[in-house]
Amino acid sequence: MIPLALPANLGKTLATGSAPDTLALVDLSDPARPRRWSYGEIDVLADAVAGGLRSAGIAPGERVGLVCSNSARAVAVLLGSMRAGCIAVPVNPRAGAEVLRFMCDDAAMAIVFADAAGLNGVPASRQFVRLEDPLFESFLYPGSFVAFQPQPDDAALVLYTSGSTGRPKGVLLSHRSQLLIAAGYATPFMSECLASGPAIVAAPSEQEVKQFVIDHAAPYLHPRRVWFIDHMPLGGTNKIDRKALQARAAELAQLEAVGA
Repeated sequence: MIPLALPANLGKTLATGSAPDTLALVDLSDPARPRRWSYGEIDVLADAVAGGLRSAGIAPGERVGLVCSNSARAVAVLLGSMRAGCIAVPVNPRAGAEVLRFMCDDAAMAIVFADAAGLNGVPASRQFVRLEDPLFESFLYPGSFVAFQPQPDDAALVLYTSGSTGRPKGVLLSHRSQLLIAAGYATPFMSECLASGPAIVAAPSEQEVKQFVIDHAAPYLHPRRVWFIDHMPLGGTNKIDRKALQARAAELAQLEAVGA
């Protein structure tokens, strides 16, 4: 194992040993305009999100929804929400408007960050911030933010089940449980893998994509586990490539159709 000095707050799990200018994310959510983000830039943006939540009156323990596709801004909102002591609730924007509205209400989201992919699923009664809108910048409260210090078993995340056998159910994940997973990634093998090049993150495995295709469900774009948080402490470069995942899901669907 590689010794890691992990914080109490899951939202602070950035590479403590990496220089701020180390490449953290390659965001290909817009393939025509790829964006490279350093650890320092993600850290600053996450702090600004946390400050914005606090300024908007969102208190520790309240739920912050992410009804959006994967992007660097979504990563910063996820991290910033937990830094503010809130519980992040990332949901699949392809679940359908009715299911999304159910999850927003079921989780009692105090505020929702959405993009075009998930906007139709946000109930009109919910306060929301549109991620790709220039007004997103006005929500931010720049400056260093002192992260909320949770108890180990305080909830950090709510992840919803697929709902394949009924309505989706929210599963509470604590700061401690996810930090233990991050610590489990601190192996020489994983460190070597991450050093070899960008990794596609915030996406399910090939088998999971195939199963969702078999079940006639949309490709699952959000993780059951928040993978980039698990290996960010090691200083890995993460690649958010939505187009590649969609192309692979289409390929798997074609294979399934011909019985391959």
